[in-house]
Formats: sequence, C-alpha cells, structure tokens
Amino acid sequence: KVLGGGGGVKVSLKKVGVNQVEPRIAKSNHVAWPLEFISIREKYGRFEYSDLASHPAIVLIPYQVSIMSVFEYYRMGIPLFAPSVELLARWQFEKKVMNELTWSCVRKECEKASSIRGHPDSPHGDRDPNDMSSIENIAYWIKYADFYQLPEITLYDSWEDLFEKILSADLDSIHKRMMVYNEEQKIKIRAEWEQILEKAFDGTTPRWQSSTSGGRSAHEIQMPWEEAVLRSFPTVARHTNVTC
Repeated sequence: KVLGGGGGVKVSLKKVGVNQVEPRIAKSNHVAWPLEFISIREKYGRFEYSDLASHPAIVLIPYQVSIMSVFEYYRMGIPLFAPSVELLARWQFEKKVMNELTWSCVRKECEKASSIRGHPDSPHGDRDPNDMSSIENIAYWIKYADFYQLPEITLYDSWEDLFEKILSADLDSIHKRMMVYNEEQKIKIRAEWEQILEKAFDGTTPRWQSSTSGGRSAHEIQMPWEEAVLRSFPTVARHTNVTC
C-alpha cells in the first residue's frame, strides 16, 4: 500500500475525484494499475513512525503549503510524491483542495482576498498571496511551499503520471539521497545555530564549562529540570505557589 499523507488527505482526495470506497485500487482510463492507496488515518488511526516507514512511499495531497508531517516523512527518508505546482494550483482554483491555505479558506471563504494592501516595495509587486481568483496567481505563490524546496520529492502532473512514476521509481535510491541531504542539513543547521548562540552570548563561557570542576558533575547532568531551575534561579523558591 502507498500511503496518502496529511490529516486533510481524505477530504482532499474526495475533492480531486478519488474514490475512497473499497477497493482502493488505482484506476485511470479504465486501466487498473497494480497500486493501492490508503490514507494514514484510515490505515492506522494512531501510529508509530515505524508504521509509516514500512510503506514504500507517501503521496502528498497538501491541504496547505507548510505541513509539519512532511518534514517528519522526509527526515525518515520515505520517498514522497507531490502534485506539480501547475496541478496543485488548478486543484486549488477548481476544488479548493488546500482548505487551510489562507485564513479565509479555513473560514470557508476562500474567495476573499487580503483586506490590506501589500508593501509598496514588495518584490512581488501587487500580487496578493490570498487571492484565489486565478490559477496563475495561486501558482505564483504556492511555488514557495516547503515541499517544492526540498530535493528528491517527485512531482506528478496527473494521476496517470503519478502511477507511472511510482512504478518506475527507484525508491531505494531516492531514500538514500534523501538521507544524504538530511545529514548535510543537520551539519549546516547545527553550524548556523552555533554561530547564532555565540553571537547572542557574546563569547560568554557557558556556566557549566566555567565551574571549578571543569564541567558538570554526574549529579548535575542527571538533575531534574525543576531542581536545576531552582539552583540557577534561587529567588524562584520564594514563590511557594509557583511550580516549574
């Protein structure tokens, strides 16, 4: 089974015309494809990450442009398939498949554009990110979605294209390339945070490094969080009604 990811995938699938009634065998132009799709919530309800990793791939039908679970799938190296910018823009224009794309969409008023004008110096000109009145405008903004910035996510232009790409894809190679990218990102992000924290603390030596013992004791390392806070901020202890 190929999973459909995201909490809103069941509603989204219905909006784009995919029948969720058994059997969920992929069919197109009266041709049955050797694929079976099911949403994560239908399959598992509550699940462990190991459950998701047991499937060959996850097909995304996004309900908005930034979905935390997409990063979770990606960090596990699960091959992902997402609609192309053009296809998703058309689905949004015709079906409002991304029902959380804007606050107006959340309130079932997707046709409402922004109530305030953009900044006069905006590099995007007078394009309104909340304007759903044209496929072109939707496509212009959704191209910045998280799932279009990550490498190795396969894009599909139609259901037939999706089925063909899943069957022909070297999923193991995709997984390996995703994990290489994950490791590169880990190194890059850690280095960036080290620079940020060094600048924030202006070269100040962390307290645990400056202790006379040369570091934290075994007790300090295993110290409960509340005890550690009270030790660092003794005045908190005066507020007997406050718990950490």
